[in-house]
Amino acid sequence: MATTYRNLANSEKDFDNILTKIKMNVNRSDRIHKAYTIVRKLADLVYGNGSKGSEQRWKAHNEKYPKGESLQALLDIREVANFIPFLGTIERSVLRLKMEALLKGSMIRGDESELNNKSVARNTQFELFLFSHLCLSGYEVEICEPNPDIKVTIGSRVYFIECKRILRHSDNSVNSNVKTALRQLNSSLVNKDDNHFGIVAISVQRILSKPEDILNSKTPDTGLKYVQELTRQFIEENNASWQNSNRLKNNRIASVWVHYSGGVVVDSDIPLWSLSNTTMTNAWRDSRSMDIIEKDFANMQRQLRLSNLA
Repeated sequence: MATTYRNLANSEKDFDNILTKIKMNVNRSDRIHKAYTIVRKLADLVYGNGSKGSEQRWKAHNEKYPKGESLQALLDIREVANFIPFLGTIERSVLRLKMEALLKGSMIRGDESELNNKSVARNTQFELFLFSHLCLSGYEVEICEPNPDIKVTIGSRVYFIECKRILRHSDNSVNSNVKTALRQLNSSLVNKDDNHFGIVAISVQRILSKPEDILNSKTPDTGLKYVQELTRQFIEENNASWQNSNRLKNNRIASVWVHYSGGVVVDSDIPLWSLSNTTMTNAWRDSRSMDIIEKDFANMQRQLRLSNLA
């Protein structure tokens, strides 16, 4: 769904209302509110967005910020604006924990590391962003604490989803995250009926593009196809990490979702488009239910489409 910078900036009021309802203080110096401040400045700068010269003004402004801070703020608030309408469906005590985590950390993705806790905020952001798309698909969706991250009910089937963000493009990083997710899913599925399935959702935004960078493309569709090709390569290179019977324990951990959410600059007056892409792959080679899972997933995938930020 298309939106404007101004609409993104205006979503801050709804975000603050959520904080107030769960009795949390509104602190303008936290990560999200700093991002809102930048987006509000961008909205003032590029008012009308499609007006002549808006791209040049946006680029000039972005160059003043170190490490692409304005761009990262814009992409973060785009994701936040997506899930704000669904936060009220989350159980209050769980929502408070998620919001506390979301507000922490650094605005600069490059500050995140597997050796510090600065990635916790965007890990939570990824969970809530994926949660919002599942809600848009019309499913019965629940954010859980501590595990699984998300529970989805579709007819008689229940899916447990563990979300992981890969911060380094290395075999060790991918293996470590997948191994942890599979261990969590194995534990969650113990003593559950055979209509319960496990899914690992992996965010590859950090490794398909630099933390402070976005894609440049002639058209948004070209940018999306490029991301899809990079995703295909990632799956081909790493499927041994999840197609491992010693880790899976049972054939109900049937799927891995590889997700990218980011931005693309195109050759037009529109400063930025945002895009999301999720590709499903089979975790268990002989899963008896992949045809059913693929049909369930296809409905969600329709919601993960290219979105215009202009």
